[in-house]
Amino acid sequence: MSKRYRKPPIIEALCEFQFISKNRWDLTVPGLIYEKVRTKFPDKKERQGLDFIFKTTKKGILHKVEPSPPRIQFYKKDRTALIQIAKDLLVINQLKPYPSWSKFKQLII
Repeated sequence: MSKRYRKPPIIEALCEFQFISKNRWDLTVPGLIYEKVRTKFPDKKERQGLDFIFKTTKKGILHKVEPSPPRIQFYKKDRTALIQIAKDLLVINQLKPYPSWSKFKQLII
């Protein structure tokens, strides 16, 4: 049996799947996934982020900042977990309070 903390130290746990695809992004995919998860994750939000790219060269480290592809986020009503979807990306986030690995694993599956 695992130890139970009064104040669990984990703020966020996530499971991220990145896919390699040569296909174009089908914009209907988030809607299809939402139809399957909407009873548990009813709140939707679109996010635009930034990608920070660092590359080592003979002259040193070059860096570039560019917009990342938009993500669709589906939140649980209580905001304790979310699913994020973007081109070639699926992320499942468990926020505070972290229940346990077995419960997070069920959420992922």
